[in-house]
Parts: sequence; C-alpha cells; structure tokens
Amino acid sequence: MKVSLGLKNTGYLLAAWLMAILYVATGHFADPDLWGRLSMGALYFQGGRFPYHDIFSYTASHARWVDHEWLTGLVFYQLLTRLGEPGFLAFKYGMMLGIFGLLFRLHRKVYQVSPMYTLYGLILTVGAYSVGLYATVRSHIFTFLFFALFIYLLEQVRLGRRSRNVLLVLPLIGLIWGNLHGGFIMGVLLLGCYAIGEAIRHRSLRAGWVYGALALATFLLPGVLNPYGPSYISFLFHAWTLDRSHIGEWSAMRFGLWYFLPGQLLVVAALTLPLLRGLLLKQADVRKGSLLITPSLVVVWLALMTVKGVRFQPFLAWGLVAYAPLLLSSELAKVVLPAFVIQFGRKQVSAFKNTLPLLILLVSVAGAVYLQTTINLFRVPVGDELTQDPHIPIRYPLGALNYLKQSPYQGNLSVRFGFGEFIYWHLYPQFKVSMDGRYEEVYSQDEFLRNDAFYDKEDPFRAFKAINKVKQDKTEFILLETSLPNLGGLIQSGDWKVIYSDRFYVVLGRVSVLNTYPPFVPTGPVLSDRIFTLADFITPADLRRIQQPSGSP
Repeated sequence: MKVSLGLKNTGYLLAAWLMAILYVATGHFADPDLWGRLSMGALYFQGGRFPYHDIFSYTASHARWVDHEWLTGLVFYQLLTRLGEPGFLAFKYGMMLGIFGLLFRLHRKVYQVSPMYTLYGLILTVGAYSVGLYATVRSHIFTFLFFALFIYLLEQVRLGRRSRNVLLVLPLIGLIWGNLHGGFIMGVLLLGCYAIGEAIRHRSLRAGWVYGALALATFLLPGVLNPYGPSYISFLFHAWTLDRSHIGEWSAMRFGLWYFLPGQLLVVAALTLPLLRGLLLKQADVRKGSLLITPSLVVVWLALMTVKGVRFQPFLAWGLVAYAPLLLSSELAKVVLPAFVIQFGRKQVSAFKNTLPLLILLVSVAGAVYLQTTINLFRVPVGDELTQDPHIPIRYPLGALNYLKQSPYQGNLSVRFGFGEFIYWHLYPQFKVSMDGRYEEVYSQDEFLRNDAFYDKEDPFRAFKAINKVKQDKTEFILLETSLPNLGGLIQSGDWKVIYSDRFYVVLGRVSVLNTYPPFVPTGPVLSDRIFTLADFITPADLRRIQQPSGSP
C-alpha cells in the first residue's frame, strides 16, 4: 500500500526517536569501557604516536596491544574534549536518529508501507534494543548504525529498487566499520545470509555469489587496511572465538527470568513468524513466498545469536522491525488474533491513525523537557558508594580511588575486570592494574580466568583457591568489594593489611610493601555526597596523565 509522503512521516520518526531517548535517558550510566576508549585517544593525541604495546597493566606489561576499536577511541576523545559531555550525548542521540531514520526510509521507500509499521515496531521492541543504548556511548553504536544501513541497501537491491552496483559501497563501509568496532562481523554474516537466501530463492548458486564475494571483501578490507596490518585478521579470530560466558552481557539468555522477557518474546517471534507467514501463503503466491526466504533466514540467525548472547538483542529487535512489513500480514492476524480484536483494531486504526502518533510525539516532547530539568538529558551520572539510585547498575569505588590518589603509595593494584580502565585512567602511572576491559586485546585467557576467580562472589571455593596465586604474584595492593568471600582469608593470612575501607569497598596493602612507606592519613575527605557526572572525570590533568613515557616500546 503506497502512502503519501511529507511532514507526517517526519513526525512519526520524531515520535519514535524521542520516545526511545526518554526510555534510555532514565537509565543512563557511565560504562567502564568508555575509559579504555578514551585512553587510546589520549595516548595518541597526548603522546604523539600510535600505541602498540600495553603500559597500564603489570600482568600483561608491554604485551602487544591490538585495539579493534582504536578509531572509536580517537572519535570519542575528540568528542569529549571538544564538545564536552553534552556534545558526547548529542552524538549518541544523533546516531539513534540515524538508525531510526534508516528503518523508516526502508519501509517508506523500499516496502512502500505506512510509517506506522516503523513507529509501533520501535515502540514494541524498545525493551530489547535499549539494552545496547543505556550506557553512555559504546563502540557498538557504530555497529548498530552500519547494520541498519546494510539492511537498507541490501533490500533495495534484492527487491529491484536499485542496481547491484550500489552494493560495491558495502566493503568501503566495512573498512570504516572494521576500524571502529570488531562488530563489523555482523555485516559480514548478514551478507552471508543474503548469499544463502538468494541462492535458495533462485535455486542457483550464481544468484548468491555476489553477496558471498562482498562478504569476503567486507572482511578482508578492514582486516588488511588498519594500523596493525594483516596480523589483525588472526587477532579478530582470536577475539571472536574467546569464551566470554563469564562476562554478563555475553552470557546466554536464561529463559524464565523476567529480566530477559523482552528478548525472549522477540526470539519466539523470530522463530515463529516466518514459519506461520510461509504456511499461510497460497500456492499462487509462490513468488511472494520466495521473497520471504532471505529475511526469514536473517531473523532466525539473529534469534539464535540472541539466545547464545543477550547482547545481540538490539540486532534482533531492529531486524524484526526492518522486515516486519514482509513477515506480517492480515492473513496472519486472522490466525493469531480473535475476530473481535481484529474488528476493534480496524476501527481504532481509522480513528487514531493520525492522533495517536501525534499524542506520542507530544508526550515525548513534554517528557524530554521534564528530564532536561531534572535528570538532564545531556549529563551521565557516575554512581559511587553513596549512590542510592537503583537505575545506576555500577557503583564506582570513588572513595578508594581518592584515597589512593592522595597516598604516597604506588605499584601494582589488583582490580576486578570491570574497573580496571577507570582505575588506570585516574591512577596511571602511580598504579598499574591486574585486569581491565581490554580482555581480548592484551590479556591471556588464563589471566582473565585467574582474575575472575579471585573476584568470584558466587563460588567461595573458587575464590579461596585464587588467594594463593595472588600471594605469589607481583600484586602489591588489592581493591576488593567488602561482600567478596576471600576478604577474610586475605586479612587472616597476615600478609595483607586494610588501609582503606568504606561500606562497599576495601583496599589492602601487602605488609612488606607498606613497611617501606611512612604512615599515611588522608588530609581531606575521600567521599563527597554530590552527584558526579562524566565531566568530573575528564579533566585536563587526566588527559595529560595518560601518555606514553619516552622509553615505551
């Protein structure tokens, strides 16, 4: 069904976009990976040369550092230093608008359906794709945008709206994408799905070879043209095949838990809609049915990826929204919904076709104004020991950090995986860390598992076994949550002494190391009851501190 184009479509887009901003802004938090990305930018712009070796860790000291998000680090650094915190978040909202705009354009230009498909699709799936948008701005925001762009261009060609020549731009996009984020593999796999789907549709391998060749080119181009050369390809295989089940966002979807309900519903929809839609097509609709093969293959692939790792929920949400006009039909509604619901819906569609989207837009605008005057849409709170807001999932150890910053101590500091980048952003070169979010970039799998065991809250036996390893290595100080089981064992060993503690965190020092320092008492308070945001932790002093020493390799 063709629809008239005009300002009304822009209103639908703005309604969906502002609604999504409201949804994610109430849960904004500072993601720990941000500090690692900024450190790459600081090393390059402050140090004057590209960093190829680690300088922040004592367990991977001078190890080769292959940063598969290096270009993101440079972009984020420039955004925050030139535009500040408001500009950084404006960039995030702009990227969201780009993703939504591509989905609206796909429906309007390619499928030629009402923008209501896009609006209500984005509203219904917000609980799933928002998982990838809550945290400040992460590198995968580029992957979300380019993934939507790939679908838009591929569908234009597949449905005959554009010449195949337009697909030649995909490897060039992949070159930029691959240097921004390792998630460009999603574009490569998407092209693989199109290669298989189109070969099945046309019953000819020749029909799919173009997509297969593009997938290979999209993989090889960034794999060779990058600061690390062709060795980047072997690193990518290493990174993509690592066991990340110990990291929450990479864990498998656990069915039955309400927290995963939005993603679970999408998985069920992705696995059933293509099947039901295909069964309902009549024999006369063979051509129409063949058009469903590739989109069905894509959404089933995305569903399986989501089951394996919950962080893939946004891809599944946007994939279902993108292909919704193909997967949904009036015949399907008659089978799934009771007759009275369909009749009621038809009456409401005509009555609220224009007023309901307008109402959503007005409510979203009003909500944005309210949030700007309260939470502030352009500031990200950084939770600490005194934070009471349940929407902030990370409680940064600011008291411990301020204590160590004031202290005369220096050396090797053991920290859990999630806090390493934040700690070295503030304490390097005074302290080096045992572990940080650059897991696949500089650390071995054994070193990661060793650190994970030491900070294991669920398995006390595993944590106690890791104590002996910490005693024997180069660790001189330990940052530990007070709730972890091995705290008592460390103190009782006599090798460690508590030098700082608050309600949630404790810092231990190796007694033999502490004896080499004079007694230390902080001259001022280490905790403050004011609300901190990103801007408080990106000061000129922080930017100057993160730079390569002249003797670094």
